[in-house]
Amino acid sequence: MIAMITMSRRFTERSITTARIPPQNNVPSSLMRKRLDSNRSVTYLYLALFFFFFFFFLFFLITFFIIFPIVVASRSVNDTGSLSPLSSPPSFD
Repeated sequence: MIAMITMSRRFTERSITTARIPPQNNVPSSLMRKRLDSNRSVTYLYLALFFFFFFFFLFFLITFFIIFPIVVASRSVNDTGSLSPLSSPPSFD
């Protein structure tokens, strides 16, 4: 049992030390440039999505919490200048 533990520990230590990541200097510059360009395009995609949803959300807030209440309030003002509920029909007497 102890031998199995020490053997497995040695095996994992050996696999950790031998499975090192090669330095980035071995990668040709053209591959690095392609990798950076693909990362940059993904970043621009995320930025575009963020700004699209941000401005859509801003448009939603402005429309439904500023413009829509003003339109509803202006429609509910009758000729005398007092507020009337929207559900009541206008009286002509």
